[in-house]
Formats: sequence, C-alpha cells, structure tokens
Amino acid sequence: MTNKLVFSELRERAIELRLAGKSLREIKQITGVTSNSRLSEALRGVPPPPWTRRPRAKDHLHTKARELRSRGYTMVEIADELGVSKSSASLWTHDMPRVGRIRRTRSANAMRQV
Repeated sequence: MTNKLVFSELRERAIELRLAGKSLREIKQITGVTSNSRLSEALRGVPPPPWTRRPRAKDHLHTKARELRSRGYTMVEIADELGVSKSSASLWTHDMPRVGRIRRTRSANAMRQV
C-alpha cells in the first residue's frame, strides 16, 4: 500500500482495521500514515477496542466515595475514610447532590433569625 492514501481510502481502511481490533499505532504502521491528527480524523466516530482502554488505578475508591457521599458524608469525612485528598473526594463526587446536610446559606439565614 502506498504512503499517500486519498482520505476516503484511508478512512475506509482505518475503520476496517479498527473494527478488526487494531490500535492506533498498529493502524499507522499498516497504512503508513504519520500524522496523528489525520488518523484521528479518519477514525472519528469509531470507538476504540476495549482492550486499548487503561483501567483507572483507583476505581474502587471512586465507587466507595460516591457511596459515602450518597449517605451524606462530607468531602472531609470521605477523604479521611478513604485515605485520599479532599480534592480527590471532591473530583469523584462533585456532580452529586448533598444528602442529609443543610446548605450554608440556609444555616446562615437561620442563625440571623435567632
């Protein structure tokens, strides 16, 4: 195969290789493409094979942090319980609503009324 592929031919061949389970590196070697951006454009919309995804090192802690947050734990309590930084606990649970806690604005308003 020549190094100079027409984009439509490259896209067709790259998709065929991707669906066969090839990694980007393998596709580049087979097709002779040297540009990461060109190959990425050719593979737009085609998901990578599952084996190329790297598992996150702390998935189990992430899951546990979300469980604790749903039970009403604060970020500091989650961080202490799991032995991680407060910023990690926040990153893992920032999209979750506070459960069983009074928001600062409500507690501040309550204090002013007394």
